[in-house]
Amino acid sequence: MEYLVAGIAPCPDIAPLIRKVPRPVIPHSLTGSHPRPLPTAALADSLSSPAVASARPTIAPLAPERYLIKVTVGAETHAKLRRAQDLLRHAVPDGDPAAIIDRGLTLLIAQLERTKLGRPTRPGPHPAAPPSAASSSRHVSAAIRREVWARDDGRCAFVGAEGRCSSTAFLEIHHVVPFAAGGKTVTENLSLRCRAHNGLEAEKFFGERVRRSRREKWQRASGDSGSGLLARDATG
Repeated sequence: MEYLVAGIAPCPDIAPLIRKVPRPVIPHSLTGSHPRPLPTAALADSLSSPAVASARPTIAPLAPERYLIKVTVGAETHAKLRRAQDLLRHAVPDGDPAAIIDRGLTLLIAQLERTKLGRPTRPGPHPAAPPSAASSSRHVSAAIRREVWARDDGRCAFVGAEGRCSSTAFLEIHHVVPFAAGGKTVTENLSLRCRAHNGLEAEKFFGERVRRSRREKWQRASGDSGSGLLARDATG
């Protein structure tokens, strides 16, 4: 709805603003002494006030292809932003935070695509995936990974009763025929799945063995010996 409103009645861009969020204090009239910071419990209640709520993370459309983004960051992140502004004065003379953030995200995405999708650092045609070089191994080569991501459009390819999953986060390479069941690591047998649907399909194929493995991993991570947990599982 808010996207529709932004298209019909666009708002002008918001002027860049970087300020320190003040800590709420108890007024002098209530304490009879100098104002002091609110105690922890009172501070939690004060966060619901309109003045402080405005500092909460926000992403909202202002106009077609224009967005307002508000976040609260720590001192180290603030220092990094200021340092980036100083280093980019030749290219961004006014130090516009939006321009700095755009450049930073562009570099971050390029780095993540190199590591996650196996994209090369230099532009040019990607080398073709060897037809069977990795078919006998679980390892997914960079070339095959690129093909799978391009074919599935960087989105979970699970199709259920309500259609295809729309998730583009927590994506994993999924063997359609599981590797443990003889499935090959080739483009035709691989597909993108979000973590939830990858786990669901593994559970459907392997059944109780996957559930037991997950339970054991959780026990090891939590330091539980398992006896109490298994007893609770058994009793529901």
